[in-house]
Amino acid sequence: MIRRMLWGAVSLVVLVVALGFYKTFQAPDDLWIITQKFPGCPSRPSCASSVAQDDVHKVEPLRYAGDAAAARQKLEQVIRRMQLTRIEHATPEYLHVVFQTPTMHFHDDVELLVQARLDSGALHQSLRLR
Repeated sequence: MIRRMLWGAVSLVVLVVALGFYKTFQAPDDLWIITQKFPGCPSRPSCASSVAQDDVHKVEPLRYAGDAAAARQKLEQVIRRMQLTRIEHATPEYLHVVFQTPTMHFHDDVELLVQARLDSGALHQSLRLR
């Protein structure tokens, strides 16, 4: 009886861990490249966004001077030199990058949208832990 309960508990733990690993390797389905808008942040604090409305998750967009295409190209060059990164989607104005933590191999989704403005450029970002 105890042995059966122990196997049940172990099986449940293995199932939960397997589901966690599965979710961490799955890209979100609400990326800007799909929806043309940044998703809202979940209630947990492991998210930051330049379009968030609440103080917990809101960060200011990064500003740049000069040409939007040059800023986007420089951004991609910098990201490609970083370790444990993978560019999943790239358009002339958008990057979806997956950063992996070195020890636990968690995946963080970072979306970057370079927008040209009349006065200055804005780099909007959304960062989420899977």
